[in-house]
Amino acid sequence: MNLLYESLRTQWSAAKGNPLVFVLLICSATEVLFTGSRNHILIKAVSYLVAMWLCSLLADMWVLRRRTGPEDFPVKKPLQETIYAVLCTLLGILFLVFRYMLLDWNNTGGLIKLAVLPLILFVFPIVLGLIMLLYKYKLKDLGFRASVSILLALPVISITAIAAYLAARGNFTFQAVYRETGGVAGLLFEGFIVAALPEEFTRMILQTRLGALFKNKGFGWFLASFIWACLHIPNFYSQNHDLSGALVGALRILPLGLMWGYMTFRTKSIFPAIIAHGFNMWGLQNF
Repeated sequence: MNLLYESLRTQWSAAKGNPLVFVLLICSATEVLFTGSRNHILIKAVSYLVAMWLCSLLADMWVLRRRTGPEDFPVKKPLQETIYAVLCTLLGILFLVFRYMLLDWNNTGGLIKLAVLPLILFVFPIVLGLIMLLYKYKLKDLGFRASVSILLALPVISITAIAAYLAARGNFTFQAVYRETGGVAGLLFEGFIVAALPEEFTRMILQTRLGALFKNKGFGWFLASFIWACLHIPNFYSQNHDLSGALVGALRILPLGLMWGYMTFRTKSIFPAIIAHGFNMWGLQNF
């Protein structure tokens, strides 16, 4: 009980100490509730937000239980590194815009595809990773830290799965995702290689650099996940060619991204978030 109380007090102190981020979180939660109400599935929207908060509380409890927090991520050149990180992310978004919004990819000529394909090096943050290595960062400085904190992913996965199943059993998407990806191998490849690893690495770089630049780690955390959510707009748009719906979809997944980013912020490792993200196949955020 003392650990729970201490974790709640930590979150309350953080909210009072950073009113800008607190207001942004309230706005995000309000939008999710409005979307859930408009789509006549408010109980799932509430369950989604509660699950995200419980997962963040678990991350706090995990760190406070250890008493000595892990070493923070170093940032050597906040302005330079932020410019590079944002530029690389924007170029990644540009590829996705071409791929999902501007071109009929399946019927586009080979020369046009060849002209656009180099931008995929920014979707999968290969260029961004190389830039960070040029700054002489070690892998552990970039979030690749193996520790027992990786186990935090297990209760997070359980909470999101249970919440999705109880809130809207008919929309529990595991079986649909399993069929769509072609089985276990496809499921793991899509979950971890295509989504979790590149996205969580990019999020960590963005939230640490933005936090250092603005001297506000909380704002860096929020802004990084907002940018991450925007990365999904082109894909959402391709599903029904509805731009307003794609924007709402990006705002809807923002709390999920914030939770994963908070796991990285608290544990100082991207591995817990990668595992939780890779097994995000329940559809809790879909409504």
